[in-house]
Amino acid sequence: MKFDIDTKIDLNIERLKSDYENLRNIQNSYGYIVVYLSFIVLTFFYFIRYIKSIDYQCLDFLILTFLLSLLISLILICFTIFQFLKLFMPQNVAHDKLPNYIYNTMYNEVSTWAKKHNKNTEEETKQAYLEMLEKAVKNNFNLYIKKRLLLYKTIKFALISLVPYFVSMILFNLLK
Repeated sequence: MKFDIDTKIDLNIERLKSDYENLRNIQNSYGYIVVYLSFIVLTFFYFIRYIKSIDYQCLDFLILTFLLSLLISLILICFTIFQFLKLFMPQNVAHDKLPNYIYNTMYNEVSTWAKKHNKNTEEETKQAYLEMLEKAVKNNFNLYIKKRLLLYKTIKFALISLVPYFVSMILFNLLK
């Protein structure tokens, strides 16, 4: 199946919009991670208060298990925070150029080249615009895949960190 250049341009513009929306949807899920981290940090204050009151002269198995599960949970939570912060690293999201750039600047640059090589200026401008769109689509799609995988890792470590955290909470309630 062969597409004409105008159809290709339309398809790439739609794909560019779609990938941009997908990137925005990933950003919409950041709130859930913030709520999770807020909950964890708020409850850690109770643990810290308890840790200060522990008599380290006579540690029993329950206290050691509590401290170990708390430490494992803290390490996983720190890794979750690190992964979450990586989501905020600035990325170069490609956008469609302004129409003025396409109609004037790009057209003038391509028409100069096309006249030298005896080519059709309009077709060459469309081809240059299509190539620019295809690069932008490729960039945004790769960025979307990267962000989606990073979000998946962040959520995975957040969920994994809940296991030792809940063990800590259970032990904390037993120790009180």
